[in-house]
Amino acid sequence: MLTGLSSDLLKTMSPQNFEHFACVTRTFYIELVDQFKKRFDLKDPIFDLLAMVEVKNALSSNPPTLDDLFERFPFLNDDLDRQAAEREWRSVALIQPSDIDCLTQDQVWPSFTSS
Repeated sequence: MLTGLSSDLLKTMSPQNFEHFACVTRTFYIELVDQFKKRFDLKDPIFDLLAMVEVKNALSSNPPTLDDLFERFPFLNDDLDRQAAEREWRSVALIQPSDIDCLTQDQVWPSFTSS
């Protein structure tokens, strides 16, 4: 949630300012989700596929392969090395759940966040 802020700024922020920041951020995310629910049909099967990028699902290799993803989005076969993507998907399951809070999004999903 706080990946956009420098850790130095967070360390120097007063407890009151941090609490205010956390409250405003939480309120923003709640409103974002409410707006998302109002504007999109969440019963669309695409959202079942998107659940796979949730870290808890990735850590448990759920689903075990990326077949459904590549089937739903065939253009990915042209743009990605499918075997490398499968290897990366399986490697996420090797991350210890206790370490997940210490990792950045770039470390969990390196292929998707690199430019």
